[in-house]
Amino acid sequence: MVNRGKLHKIIKKIIKFKLVFKFSGILFFLINFLLINLVLDPTLYGFSYGYHHAGKQEQVVFYARRDSSSNEYIARNGIFIHQPDAQATVVLLHGYGTDKFDVAPFTLLFKKYNTFLFDFRAHGESKHEQQSTLGYDEVYDVFGAVDYLRARPGIKEKPIIAFAFSMGAATAIESQAQRKLFDAMWLDTPFSSSEDVIKQGLDALRFKVFGYEWDIPGRTYLEKNAFKPFVQTVIKWLLKFSVNFDSSYVDTMVKPISPVESIKKVKIPCFFVVCKNDAKVPVSAVTRIYENSAASYKRLWISEGRRHCDSIFHRPSIYEEMVNNFITTIITGKFKKEPVAGIINI
Repeated sequence: MVNRGKLHKIIKKIIKFKLVFKFSGILFFLINFLLINLVLDPTLYGFSYGYHHAGKQEQVVFYARRDSSSNEYIARNGIFIHQPDAQATVVLLHGYGTDKFDVAPFTLLFKKYNTFLFDFRAHGESKHEQQSTLGYDEVYDVFGAVDYLRARPGIKEKPIIAFAFSMGAATAIESQAQRKLFDAMWLDTPFSSSEDVIKQGLDALRFKVFGYEWDIPGRTYLEKNAFKPFVQTVIKWLLKFSVNFDSSYVDTMVKPISPVESIKKVKIPCFFVVCKNDAKVPVSAVTRIYENSAASYKRLWISEGRRHCDSIFHRPSIYEEMVNNFITTIITGKFKKEPVAGIINI
């Protein structure tokens, strides 16, 4: 039989392979099939140490408002995994350019809790005529998801906890700042603001001539008009080559959000994670969000991860222990007796 560490490595390789062939039709479908079955029932592949879901998996559809100026609602596809005697529900929020199947392996972290995962707009299934806004309109997807859960018997009276990555983490902050949705949030590498993402991308394009460093021509104009439709094509093209922000396969319209400011309105317990070597979202960005947080209990883990959102792969056992300890602390109320803030370096 294969041990638990080997399972982590296999899942990691499948995710990477899946992303390479994300838009290759039937091959992409087959990889998804393998990935989701490996997660939901590893015993099919020789993993027999009980590290699989005992709960019932359910395909669900809920509806989210298209945007603030529309009364139209769009369908979102999700997966709800119900665990017997679960004391809480964990909502998994994926990052930009991924989908619910990419975060499905992380449901393995939560053997004692219900889990709910879904596709953000313009991602995964049912993305026709939808746009990603990097968190601005995605808040409506989160509203719809939590409203769906709160309407389920046996779920609504128990804690709902966000487990979010990158754009998903930024969206969780924006959502919670507008409505009281979650009881706690695990936020892995939220960016500080869409404006900072653009500035970081433009900074990366600076060049030297005769020992002097120069901005690309028209930078001031691009920054000033970054969120206007007629500039979006240029902005997205520049970000693709500067910070590997590739909107080729996701219809995108970058809109302004600022998690670093919105977090000031969030009072619930928050656990922030960032990698020292993240080239997309620097430690300083997540640290600013952590420092601005008005949470009644907050922690910041600065990991030795090698790249964006790599902490879970770099130290999977520690990651699993930390996130489950965090949830236990919330459910039992122990966080009320602990120091409000704390920074962890592992």
